[in-house]
Amino acid sequence: MPDMTQRARPVAITGLGLVSAAGGNLAENLAALAGPEVALSPPPFDTAFTSPVFLSPLSSAELAGLPPLYSRSVALGLRAAREALVCAGVMPEDGIRGAENGAIPTPPWPRGLRVGLAVGTSVGAALAFFDFYKAEAAGQNPPLDDIRRYQASNPATALGRLLGCAGPVQCVTTACSSGADAIGAAAAWIRHGLCDLALAGGADALSRITYAGFCSLRLPSAQPCRPFDARRDGLSLGEGAGFMLLESEASRQGRGAPALAFVAGYGTATDAHHLTAPHPDGRGV
Repeated sequence: MPDMTQRARPVAITGLGLVSAAGGNLAENLAALAGPEVALSPPPFDTAFTSPVFLSPLSSAELAGLPPLYSRSVALGLRAAREALVCAGVMPEDGIRGAENGAIPTPPWPRGLRVGLAVGTSVGAALAFFDFYKAEAAGQNPPLDDIRRYQASNPATALGRLLGCAGPVQCVTTACSSGADAIGAAAAWIRHGLCDLALAGGADALSRITYAGFCSLRLPSAQPCRPFDARRDGLSLGEGAGFMLLESEASRQGRGAPALAFVAGYGTATDAHHLTAPHPDGRGV
């Protein structure tokens, strides 16, 4: 039988961070909700397809000051995670500076508290070395920089190392629901006493292979996506990252941190009706 006591333990959200095509931080993204429509851009790589995408206006250097060893997905994630930690009062706004000699100082986590990290990603770094494959197939001898970047850029492992997370560290890959599943997993860790705090969210940079796959399925729209419009005709691919700091009540009260919200519940289901289409009766949902 489920332990109802554990399930009822509150999990507070004490910090938020966000970067997307609509802005480089949470405030800019919230302001964009009431502002003009965010512009689409041409894809940032050579491709036979022409469907526009949502691109972050920030370069990888602006995102995190990371050395080139890490992927853009990691840079996006680090930017959003840093903002969540500032928002939660775990670190001052200038508490983590850019890379110095290839190293980034870890946040000053409260002493004795266990910190977990759950990162949802659809692509992460797995499909970010197309140019290497192309050169190899052409009989060239390409440098191994892309492969080294791939090996170092598992989003959870890389961010856990950069942020000094000593609790559970896990990558969650469930396509479009990856970030939501990561939040659910992190909340469960806290409720079951596996950690006191947990950064949870998602990060994905645009990938040429993923982009080509969606275009081959004829899913992207030529216009910005409008999911609640009866005239909607597709989706818009983009890149970005969003993280929140989840915290047990004991940790939150011990730090004197205000709660922005609470994780009230979570559920996940599998809909095996079709590879890309939901069941017409919405059974999985």
